[in-house]
Parts: sequence; structure tokens; C-alpha cells
Amino acid sequence: EHDRSSVSAVLPSSTTYTNVILALAVRKTQKAAITADGLLKKMEQKYAEGNETMKPTRDSYVGVIHAYGNSGAASSFIHANEVFQRMMTQHSNGNEAVKPDISAYHALIRACSRASMNDSASTEQQRQALVLAIATIQEMKKSDLNRPNSKTYLLLLQC
Repeated sequence: EHDRSSVSAVLPSSTTYTNVILALAVRKTQKAAITADGLLKKMEQKYAEGNETMKPTRDSYVGVIHAYGNSGAASSFIHANEVFQRMMTQHSNGNEAVKPDISAYHALIRACSRASMNDSASTEQQRQALVLAIATIQEMKKSDLNRPNSKTYLLLLQC
């Protein structure tokens, strides 16, 4: 007979949370994006409290950026940028696992292009999305590692 009292519980880790975030990113709904961001915030909180197993990774952040970009909301690029800025803060605070790569920048620019193509977006929102995309590329130009490439400019043209 098996004694269940000796079985330890399996606790979720950053990998578990990131996999759920990535699954939510393909749902293409605003609710999925908000849920994904909530999971990321929970990871950030637990990591800040000292739980190393909840350390967010680049994929965690890029997944939430994609979730917002896929959400169909006119203001999705604003939320995507907020997540990108949190990622940059995590990296500047010493979390090397969130070091942005070109895919992170492309995810943000893609969120801008999707917002600017959204029929429900106002002219001002479309303008703001384009300005953010251009500013993101300007930031990439300052980088030694994440220089804009042909895909970067293709994404910008879609804005």
C-alpha cells in the first residue's frame, strides 16, 4: 500500500508559468493577455521575495508582449511596452535571464504594427503606435547586440 503522506507536492516554477504564458499568447484575446501579464507579475513578485525558482526569463516577458500584441485591443501596444520596460528593469537589476534579444524588440514592434492596423484604433493611437515602433528601432540602433535587420524594418513598414 502506498503512503501518500510521504509524497511531496510538485510546486510550479518559472518554466511552468512561462509555458502557460506562451499558451495564452496564442489565444488572441484581451483576457488571455491580461491573465498572462498577471502570471508574469506573480513571477516577478515571488522572485523579488527571494524565490529563485520563479525567476522570470526573456521568454516569460516576450510571451506576454506577444499576448498583448495578439489581443486585438487598440491599446495593446501600450501594455506591451509596459511589459518590455519591466523586462529592461529586471535586466538592469541583474537578472541576466531576461536580457533582451532581437525577438523581444521585434515582439514590441509587432504589437505596434497590429495596433496601428486595428480598425478600432483611433488616429491618435495609430500615431502613438508608429512613434513607439520608431523609438524602439532608435533604441536598437544604440545597441551593440540587437541592431535592426531587414525583419525589423519590415515590421516597421507594417505600422
